[in-house]
Amino acid sequence: MLAQIISAEGIGGQGGAVWRAPLGAESFAMGGAHTADPQYNRVWWNPAALAIIRRGGTISVGGGYRPLGRSEMNFGLEKALPPILAGGLLFAYRGDHSLDNLRGAEGEQLPKSSFTALDLSAGLSISISRRFSAGASIEYLYEKIPSGYDPQSLAITYSKSSPNVGFSAGLVEKVSERYQIGLTVKHLNSRPTMSPDATSNGGMNAELEDDMPAPVTIAQRVKTTIASKPFFWTTDISLSMFKADFSQIDHFDGMVNNGFEWQLADAFALRAGLRELHFNRYLVKEYDQYAESFRPVLSFGCGLKPVNIKMKKATRSLAINYGISNSRIAHGVDQQFDVVFFF
Repeated sequence: MLAQIISAEGIGGQGGAVWRAPLGAESFAMGGAHTADPQYNRVWWNPAALAIIRRGGTISVGGGYRPLGRSEMNFGLEKALPPILAGGLLFAYRGDHSLDNLRGAEGEQLPKSSFTALDLSAGLSISISRRFSAGASIEYLYEKIPSGYDPQSLAITYSKSSPNVGFSAGLVEKVSERYQIGLTVKHLNSRPTMSPDATSNGGMNAELEDDMPAPVTIAQRVKTTIASKPFFWTTDISLSMFKADFSQIDHFDGMVNNGFEWQLADAFALRAGLRELHFNRYLVKEYDQYAESFRPVLSFGCGLKPVNIKMKKATRSLAINYGISNSRIAHGVDQQFDVVFFF
């Protein structure tokens, strides 16, 4: 049935699952462990990290493709606001513009449809000291999904999210040259309610509610060397203990993401990651069910680190990143690619 097909799009069964996968090819290749020290898309990962930008800023453009026709695009702009502030904007799209495998209750083929999720965010950060910064962001989330159809005409009907504004906050501390930590809480007050389109004729349709958790993430970044080359290890530990409306969540869920980067040359790095290592009550009480659903994501990638580009009045930098991973919900691989301009 249509509802069953739609539900398969989620990851892990939690609200807001469409936004759980990492954003940006660098963080994607490093297993989504980027909260302590993101290099761009800071509004998404940790708005406190914006203050790391002492001057200039970044412009990032990226996209990705996943099995079953899913795709994504993102654009980010970050700018230092001397002497102690920095701000940023982020736009992200995830969806499938050509759902052509939907079927009705009797197995009949339904017309081609689409799924759309949008995130528009703005963030601001303040440098409290040379080692410590704090930041916050505001986000507008929008979703449009096929949720029913007219049994007579087979026309698809949609559910759209009501106006939905959420907030995120973060901290970053540079403990030493080799060690940095970060902390975030995301999606506060964000609870999208999906209502049937007002133009719907009724039929088989549904109102959907998305109980989005507000995860607290504790993160680290460790810098060392291997074979005299810089090596970075990053870890994100996300704890979903309450919902975005501050009510208690039904089932606690924790997740660990790990990332690694080995900078083999001044302008080239190899990356790898292991993400979505869950720990919850099933790990102890219902291990067989936990083991059956245990599907971590292994990722790899590479990047051209900022390469100087001589322009008429100044020298700027450009970075190119690529990431690839196995997919949790279908055969095939997920991929992301982006370009970052440092000005």
